[in-house]
Amino acid sequence: MVAAWRLLVLLALVAPLPAAADGQGASGLHLTATPGELHLAEGARSTLRIVGAAEPPVVAASVGRIDVLREVSSGVYEAEFVPPDSLDPQVAVITALSGGAFAWVPIPLSGIRELTVRAPNGTEASVSVESEVFGPVRADAMGRAQVRLLVPPGVRTAYYGRQPLDLGVPDVARVHVVLSSAEVDANQAVEVTARAFATTERGKPRAGAPVTMTVSAGVLSRPVEVEPGVFEARWRVEKGRVGSLVATARLRDLPAAVATATLERVPGPPRSITIEIDKKQLVAGEDDELAVTARVLDEAGNTTESPTTLMADPGVVLEWERTARGRWEGRVQVPRQRAGRQRLGLRVAASRTLSVTMDVPLLSGPPRQLRVESEEELRADGRPHELRIVAQDRDGNRVELAEPPVVTVSRGQVDPVARHALGIYRLSYRSPLASEDFDTVLKARSGTLESETRLRVRTLGGGVVLAPKVGVAAGTGGLRSPVGGAEVAFWVRQAGLGLVLEGQVYALRRSDTIQGLDLTSEVTFVALTGALAWRRPVGGWLLWLGAGGGAVNAKGRVSGIPGQAAVTGSSWAPEAHASLGLGRPAGPGTPFGELRLGWQGEAKSGPARGSLEFLQLLVGYRFDVL
Repeated sequence: MVAAWRLLVLLALVAPLPAAADGQGASGLHLTATPGELHLAEGARSTLRIVGAAEPPVVAASVGRIDVLREVSSGVYEAEFVPPDSLDPQVAVITALSGGAFAWVPIPLSGIRELTVRAPNGTEASVSVESEVFGPVRADAMGRAQVRLLVPPGVRTAYYGRQPLDLGVPDVARVHVVLSSAEVDANQAVEVTARAFATTERGKPRAGAPVTMTVSAGVLSRPVEVEPGVFEARWRVEKGRVGSLVATARLRDLPAAVATATLERVPGPPRSITIEIDKKQLVAGEDDELAVTARVLDEAGNTTESPTTLMADPGVVLEWERTARGRWEGRVQVPRQRAGRQRLGLRVAASRTLSVTMDVPLLSGPPRQLRVESEEELRADGRPHELRIVAQDRDGNRVELAEPPVVTVSRGQVDPVARHALGIYRLSYRSPLASEDFDTVLKARSGTLESETRLRVRTLGGGVVLAPKVGVAAGTGGLRSPVGGAEVAFWVRQAGLGLVLEGQVYALRRSDTIQGLDLTSEVTFVALTGALAWRRPVGGWLLWLGAGGGAVNAKGRVSGIPGQAAVTGSSWAPEAHASLGLGRPAGPGTPFGELRLGWQGEAKSGPARGSLEFLQLLVGYRFDVL
C-alpha cells in the first residue's frame, strides 16, 4: 500500500502537465509555454516558443533561468525555462522582447511540502490539499506519519481530516517589472518603456490590478493597462553620470508585493583622455621612474572602456595595464644619460584620432664636472678660436651653473665667458704666434667646481699649403711682363722648414734694329722650380724665406727678316732664385706679398738668346690644405 502511494506521488511530481500557457503582447509577438504549469522537481522543464520576432528576442524570467535560445524558423524561436531550485510554490513570469514588441506568460510552479501528523501506531493517515489527497502513510511507533504534499501557488492550508494544517509557504510574488532596455548611453537623454505584470496568487493575469510605479531618477508617465495584468509607462532619463537607476512596481492592496528592475546608465564612446603623473619633474639620478595614470572619458566625463597605448620619449614603458573601467596605470623609466633632452614626452592613444600628450621636465643632477672643448684646431696665429665649456652632472647631463665659470690660461689670452645654452658656455682663446706646437692649460672654476684641461696648439700655417699668385716681373733684356703662377708647399711644422714646388708663366717682347733690319722677338717663359723655405711668425705676421732653382722653357718667335718666314723654336735654360714673403692670416689661409730675385741662364738653341736677371713682385693667397 505504501509503495503504491509513493509511486503515485512520484508520478505526480515529475509528469508534465498537458496544458500550455500562452501570452501575446499588444504588438503581435506571441509567446507560449509547454507545459503551462510545472511541478518543482528535479528535471522539470518548460519549452518556450516565440512567434513573430522581427529580431532575436530577449527572453527573461522573474525566477529560474532561460536556456538554449535558438531560431527554429524565420521569426520563430524556442528556449527552455528551468525553474529555480527552491521548492516553495510560486509563479514565474516569462517575458519576451523583440524590437518594440513584447509578450509574456505566467507559469504556476507547484512546490513541495512535508507535514507530520499524529495518528495511532500502525494506522494510516492522509492529507488533502484542495481536492488532492496525499497518503495514506502508516504511522510509526511514535504515532507520527510524515506526508509529502504537492502545493500549488496561492495555497496555504492543508487538511488532515477536518483539521487545518498551515503549510508555511511564503507569499507569492504577484508583480514583476521589465524594461525595454537594460542599459542606456549616459551621454544622451533617452526614453525607455517600463512594463509591470500583475498576477493572481494562482498565476493568472490580474486585470485592473492597483499597480503603482516609481523610478529613482528621471520622469515616469502614469502607468496604463495595455492588456489584462500588463501596465505600461514611459520613463525619460536625462543624460548624467554612470550608474544604476531603479524602476519599482507595487500593488497598493498588497504593500509587500514589490518588484524592481535596474537600468544601467553606461558610458558612451571615448571622447577625451586625461593623464596624471606622480611627479612634476624628474631629476637625473634621483627620480628615474614615473607613475602614469590615464582615464578615457566619454562626452559627459564618465570613464569608458577603450584599449590604450602609452609611449614615452625618451624612456621605456615598464608597465601598462587596465585597472578599472576606462582607467589605465603604468610606469615609465627614463635613462639617466639624457643626451641633452630637457623634457619627457608622454603620449596616450586610444585610437588614431584620439590621443593626448604631456611633457614632463627632465632636470639634471647637481653639477659635478666642467669640460673644456675646442670647436676647431687651435693655431698659433694670434686670431680668436672658439672654446666651449660644458657643465655636467655625474651622469653626463648638461646642468645650469649658478654663475658662469671663470677661466685662466697658461699661454695666450681668453675673453670673458658667455652663456650659450643649458650647461654650455663659450669663450674665445687667442694664442701667441709660435714656430713650434705647444700645449696650453686652461683652468675653469665655478663655485667649488674646478677643472683643468690641456689643449694642443699648432704652429701657424698648415702642413700642406696651396697658393695661387699673380704679379709683375722686370729684368734685363727689356723684360717687362705680368706673371701668373701657383705653388704647393710641404712644411715640417716643428722645424719651420718646407719644400716649395712652383710653376710660373711670364713673357718678353722686344724690338731691335740689327744691320738695318727691324726685328721683333716674342718669348714665352714657363718656369718649373723648387726651393727650400723657412718660415716664422713675427708680430702677428708670417715671414718666410726661400731659395732654389729649376728649369725654364723658353718658346720664342723672331720676325722681320725680309723674304723669310718668322723664326721659331724652344729650349730649356737653368733658373735660380731667392724669395722673401710676408703674410697675415685671414679667413681659411693667409694673404701675402712676395719679392723674388732671380737669374735665368741662356738657352742653348732657339731664337731666344742671352741670360736674364729679373725681379718679381707677387701677391697671392695661401690655403692651408692640411
